[in-house]
Amino acid sequence: MLMTKQDISVDTLYVNGCSWTYGSELVDPSVVPTGSHFQPAHDIWRQDHAWPGLLANTLDLGLTNGSICGGSNQRILRTSLQDLARLRNQGYKPMAVIAWSEIGRFELNNGTVWEQFISPNDSNRLPCIEELMGKWWHDPALIENWCVQAVSLASACHQMNVPLFMTFAFDRTRYVFSDMMRHRRCADLLSLIREQVQPEQQCLNTSMQDVLLSLFDDKVKYGPGGHPLEYGHEILAQWYRREIYSRFTFIT
Repeated sequence: MLMTKQDISVDTLYVNGCSWTYGSELVDPSVVPTGSHFQPAHDIWRQDHAWPGLLANTLDLGLTNGSICGGSNQRILRTSLQDLARLRNQGYKPMAVIAWSEIGRFELNNGTVWEQFISPNDSNRLPCIEELMGKWWHDPALIENWCVQAVSLASACHQMNVPLFMTFAFDRTRYVFSDMMRHRRCADLLSLIREQVQPEQQCLNTSMQDVLLSLFDDKVKYGPGGHPLEYGHEILAQWYRREIYSRFTFIT
């Protein structure tokens, strides 16, 4: 399908996702190592070297990064709606770039905060939660749940006049999405995807993980937790810039 570029006038880049968007394992080399990359001393370095900060600089936009480590798609949808509504109420004109996370993750509120449930192997969880995640982690129905999330976010962005670009963080989610195309039970959701999400404006045929793996570049290094380090984020920022410029024309 021939892609028609969309003219947009924005002043803020809003991003949301999981650890790959947060910038996990990016640490300031001038800080004495403590074994944790979450200490506040690394915040400025991470914000400057993670792909969202690099992308915002190349687009000459302000940045709001709503992502957290282990963020679920439930959280991505919930916080993106809240953040985008707040930004608009404050007078900003945001563009949203969303990197959907692992579809088996979810969140529950413990009465005080929202807790993220990341994987069946996540430590410090109740046995019932581990059993639940172990049983349903690979259930194809999860992609239907993601479709509802994607349609909800796309519809809200359309109503708020917020340009939206979506992709995936991990290759497994992208493969599951491709598999969905062959399931009749997803036909109605697919029609909504085509109508509300505008697939030609998104990049749902790949993931950030795919982008880096396809390079076969020895310079792309990863931390002990499997997150890309600085050079990988530079590559991702270049990829996002190229994909966004192929879909949108920025009007000043």
